[in-house]
Order: sequence, then structure tokens, then C-alpha cells
Amino acid sequence: WLTRRLDGLDPSDFEGGLHMYCTAPLTPPPQFEQAWTVYRGEGAALAQTAQQIAELQAIAIFSSPTDTMQIDSLRRLVQAIDNLGHDAPPVLWVPHTVAPDSGVPTWHVDVADEQRGFIITQLLEIG
Repeated sequence: WLTRRLDGLDPSDFEGGLHMYCTAPLTPPPQFEQAWTVYRGEGAALAQTAQQIAELQAIAIFSSPTDTMQIDSLRRLVQAIDNLGHDAPPVLWVPHTVAPDSGVPTWHVDVADEQRGFIITQLLEIG
């Protein structure tokens, strides 16, 4: 499913640089291997220095909103990027679960939902 989502894209499509983080041990499509980091668990670290991150145009984070461990990693990652201050690039959260045509129910963001909607509120408050 990840390969389908990124099909037709190449890192060069993102002028100025894009780095992708994933809070699950997923393998990226080959064209994104150099711009991909798995950020998982409490010991996870940023893949670049603060200066390298400041030079990026954006960071995309692939994370499942239904997995508590991934949400915890997502929060830590957003906080680490936000700690870079005004030099931090925009961060895009890409909720990633299962393919829509898989037959498995997917998760929809409902900000009114007390449990899952709170994730969005927390991320906005962090940065």
C-alpha cells in the first residue's frame, strides 16, 4: 500500500528537499530509500543534524493513528522537530493504515472523538 501511495513520485519532485519518517518498520519504495527513516520507540533519533533539517522544505511522517506505539513515536518525533525552533520545516502527518480496497475498515479522523480526535489536538499543541 505504501508503494501505491508513492507511485509516480520521486524525491526530486520536492524542490529543496523532503525527508520521510515512518513510525512502523516499513520498507519504502526504492526511490525514497535515501530520504526515509524509521523512527520507532523511545530510543529513536532524528536522522539528520539540526542544520540539515533546517534546509529541508518539509518532513512527512507516516504513522498509523490506530497503533498506540506509533502515536507515541509520532508525538516524540514532532516534539523533537519542534524543539529545533523557527528553523524547523513544516511537518506533514500522513495517517497510514491499510489500503482502502483491502476490505479492512480504515480510520477516519473525527476531531470530536474523545480518544482519537485528541491526537490531532495534541499534535497541534506540540508544534
